[in-house]
Amino acid sequence: MKNKLIFALIIILFHCQFAIVNSQLSIVNSPISLEQCIELGLKNTNLLATQLANNERTALNYNFGKWSFLPSVSTSSGYNISYGRKLDPFTNTFGVNSVYSNSFSVYSQATLFQGFRYFKQNKLNQLIQENTKVDFERNNERIKTQIVNHCIAIWKLQLKQIQQQKIIEGLISFKLKQKELVNEGRIRGLDTLETSINIRTQQISLRNIEKDLRIETMNLNFYLGKKLNENTELLPLNAAIEQAATTLKINLDEFYQLEDLKTKFEVTKQQYKVEITQWMPTLSLIGNLGTGYSTNNKDYSSPSSPIINYDNQIRNNLYQGIGFSLSVPLFNRGELIKRVKTYNITKQEQEILVTNKTNEFEKKKLEIKNQLEFLIENIRIQKAICSDKDTIYQISKTLYLEGKIRLVELEKIQTDWVNAVQLANELELEFVKLNRINLSY
Repeated sequence: MKNKLIFALIIILFHCQFAIVNSQLSIVNSPISLEQCIELGLKNTNLLATQLANNERTALNYNFGKWSFLPSVSTSSGYNISYGRKLDPFTNTFGVNSVYSNSFSVYSQATLFQGFRYFKQNKLNQLIQENTKVDFERNNERIKTQIVNHCIAIWKLQLKQIQQQKIIEGLISFKLKQKELVNEGRIRGLDTLETSINIRTQQISLRNIEKDLRIETMNLNFYLGKKLNENTELLPLNAAIEQAATTLKINLDEFYQLEDLKTKFEVTKQQYKVEITQWMPTLSLIGNLGTGYSTNNKDYSSPSSPIINYDNQIRNNLYQGIGFSLSVPLFNRGELIKRVKTYNITKQEQEILVTNKTNEFEKKKLEIKNQLEFLIENIRIQKAICSDKDTIYQISKTLYLEGKIRLVELEKIQTDWVNAVQLANELELEFVKLNRINLSY
């Protein structure tokens, strides 16, 4: 009885574990939407290692730059040994003498005024930090664009795969009808051989599509941070078209190019303000404190002239000082004039670049809006063409089976129908791609 209970528990645990594994596999293999792909891609920090490091570096420069108003403090110490002959003033004789000495000092300096450099430098650090944030957002949008492109490529290949499978199934069914007509003597037996060759050719095309689909899935997995060989499934294209009007949009790269130029322009102006301060008067507060000890300091009032005690020397040799230092630049060999003229040239150049990039950005938005307007109508027309070509193909198959047209003519009509369907699919995919672009800014 006990063994039966243990066996029953093992069976129950096995089924529970199996159910858990199956549920996890169903979650992993469940189709994901384009939005979910983008979310996974943005969480993949491996793609943004450089940008994250730049953000941290600029944040450090900005935060520690606020400490620059504090005075600098330095300390130094020295230990010296000197040997040589020395004249004894009491005995008027020379003797070998060695002197040991120590020195200790503390020095501090605080800049009180240098053309408000402190505030200008902090503003510059802040602008540089903002520029790295723009660069970070720009790379995020590039990742989104790459993911969208790979998803569209996968959808395109999936549609081709479905279409190719239908073609092969249709040809196999068509070949069976050919065999019936050959047995009846209504068509040549050679036609079935040509159809068999056509079936194999279409099967090779299907294999190539499956190969390309696997490669595109690997490319998508790379951006999503998944295992490269993982079978990532996307929602069907119809569901993607229904979700095409969602709030998740992708900004144009021209937008970030414009923002980058504007930020760099502000950085250039702020750098000029910081550099100008080096040609302004500088007022500093200086303080120092020091002392020392030497074996050459003796008490000559005593008969044996002993060396003054170490503690007494340190205390008696103590000195301190405080003062102000004013530095006024007088002649810099024309560097200031050169810098002003260089800045004016750079400023004029960047103003023109910002204006041109603004116009380019507006032109790009208008182009995309026009493409979307015409694309919707083209999709409608192309679908109507596909429907007509499909009707022609079905009628042509009947005509061929009746012996009124040749197989070569039927294959040409079939190719035209397939090309029309593929073009309609490509137009729909282009609509999904363009409709993801943010044109509201």
